[in-house]
Amino acid sequence: MHTFAFLCLQMFRTAILALCLGSAAAFVAPKAASTGVVTKATYENEVGVLPPVGFFDPLGLSENLSPEIFEQYRTAELKHGRIAQLAIVGYVVPEIYRWPGNIASGIPFASIPHGVAAIDAIPAFGWIQMIFAIGAVVSCVCFLCRTLNLKRSDDRTKKVAS
Repeated sequence: MHTFAFLCLQMFRTAILALCLGSAAAFVAPKAASTGVVTKATYENEVGVLPPVGFFDPLGLSENLSPEIFEQYRTAELKHGRIAQLAIVGYVVPEIYRWPGNIASGIPFASIPHGVAAIDAIPAFGWIQMIFAIGAVVSCVCFLCRTLNLKRSDDRTKKVAS
């Protein structure tokens, strides 16, 4: 019976890992859309328009939009969806895995509760560690982008013709 429980736990962990790796495909940048001149924009032939609903815009937010603005909205929707997926992964993973060691002197990671209750349970030194770690990652990425002269894929400095 003990080996059956262990086997079930291993299968559960494998399934969670497969789900996390499978959702990683959502973080791949979409292909750039071709920019063509359209006199009247219709979005019935866009990717994601499926029968029987068709192009779903119940509030009419896409009416009188240029194709460039529509692509900006679509890009924003993809980014928000990816952030929501990361938030779910960040909420589920602590239920399965806990870091070994201490978050601060004498306070093990395993003693920190899940979810919003963790805000009050993490000591100030733990928050300082997290802030410095995030700052270090952001600084390294910014430094590498400047060094390698990388630009954002969606240049927001372009003027959109109205």
